Amino acid sequence: MTIAVALATYNGSQFLKEQLRSLLQQTRKPDHVVISDDGSSDATFCIAERFQRTAPFRVDLLRHRNQQGPMGNFLCAANACDAEYIAFCDQDDVWLPQKLERCEEALRSTGSLAVIHSIRHFRTSDTGMLFTGGVLVPSRVVDGLQIWPSEIAPGMSMVVRKEVLKTASELKALWEPRFDLIAKTRPLSLMDHWSHGHDWYLFTTVRLSGQLTFLKVILAFHRLHTSNYSSGGSKWSQPKEIEQSWGQGRNLGYRMLSSFCEDFADMLEGGSSIPLPDQRRRATLEYYRRWAAIWKHRATLYSPDFRRSVRATCLFKIVGKRGYHGRYDGGLGMLSLCKDILNLGYLRP
Repeated sequence: MTIAVALATYNGSQFLKEQLRSLLQQTRKPDHVVISDDGSSDATFCIAERFQRTAPFRVDLLRHRNQQGPMGNFLCAANACDAEYIAFCDQDDVWLPQKLERCEEALRSTGSLAVIHSIRHFRTSDTGMLFTGGVLVPSRVVDGLQIWPSEIAPGMSMVVRKEVLKTASELKALWEPRFDLIAKTRPLSLMDHWSHGHDWYLFTTVRLSGQLTFLKVILAFHRLHTSNYSSGGSKWSQPKEIEQSWGQGRNLGYRMLSSFCEDFADMLEGGSSIPLPDQRRRATLEYYRRWAAIWKHRATLYSPDFRRSVRATCLFKIVGKRGYHGRYDGGLGMLSLCKDILNLGYLRP
């Protein structure tokens, strides 16, 4: 098995050395590192060049005169990687020494398309690292369709099979025209932007494609600060009146999530060129239709415009669609069930 590191940089000289040092300290060295720089104006590229000359493994450098933006820069790095698996690397984080070793062990033992590990957030203070929570996942192997559609994992916690990128690019080509039309007609949820950030882009494609492995162990520290890498703005904007036309209220988010799942299912149903086996595509279509119904019922459940009996019926419909199964078993979890039951008593009869 070969593993490459895709590292995107942009004006990261303040922290880049520390991250590169953590790559050198890996107990399982990367087979290839690609550093893709998005036109830095500080010493970032000089630091990368010194690293290339001294690293005990292959390092290739890319430098863009025309900015690609964060996602484009990451994908340029990933596509240039010469390996079976790709570990995505932020310029300002710190990897723990066993990150690649533990991820390789998990990928070998499970055959998954991706492994995702736990991380801790930190800030730098005068006394060193100040930890402020993190993203903790349980250790388990799951089919991607067992996870709810709004689940996301930071890109820097992923090691992904490179072939996933081919599927992702074809899905992106189908979704982008739809997104442009959708943005003109309804408010957008974060899920609508799955093709605009490499984290969502990869996670969504892995979810559709097959199995992934979660590791509870913390294998990297994610730095929090005001200048996290960003070299490009969004290419779209949405008129305020579109959001206003949908109103406000506690159930607005659920309505938006339901609409996304319906739109995504329509794409799957109408896209004969979608690069998924027929059986998998049918399962994925059913998955998004199911979640569209769950979110729609939940929107009604939280709407004051319906009588309690109607909202209670929606709760039972969510139960019937296995909507309260565990978070990694195809549902929202028991805490959501408790919340929804309590909600019935708060709104008018």
